[in-house]
Amino acid sequence: MSLVEKAQQLGLVCPDDLRRLAIERGCNYYSVDLGPKPVGEVALTNAELAVALLSPELAFEPWNIRIGAAIMSAPDVNADNLVNLARSEKCENLVRYIAECGKRYEPENKSWDELLSLLAGVQVDRDGLPHPTRFIAMTGMIRGKMGLFTQWIRPGHSPVIQHR
Repeated sequence: MSLVEKAQQLGLVCPDDLRRLAIERGCNYYSVDLGPKPVGEVALTNAELAVALLSPELAFEPWNIRIGAAIMSAPDVNADNLVNLARSEKCENLVRYIAECGKRYEPENKSWDELLSLLAGVQVDRDGLPHPTRFIAMTGMIRGKMGLFTQWIRPGHSPVIQHR
């Protein structure tokens, strides 16, 4: 059974409820009005939620990829588990792409290195994928300091600017 099918069996309407669940789990940067239906506790891990959002079973939607990238950055996501799920759902190319983007903006974060190592040899067609800057928040000034400041968007990230 695919992760999208699992989510549907748990009563989720995909992809909106997957998005709601990610927002409820701390992806506040992407908080938009998806309607009054809270999701609550659902038996999906953050790794499963991330991969479900990246699943080719869903219609291609860059917003799903961006939210999937954020939730796959949750501290409880294990790289081996994430890669195994991505392989079974046939979206390891998206996980690799996100890891490449993450490595670009967080070179000190070893989780990106681990994902890239596990996905060595996976080819990525970047056509139509969100630009790497769509996974980060950027500002020109923070606490009175001028310059370009970037931050990878992950659960618990406070939104600087909310947009789709």
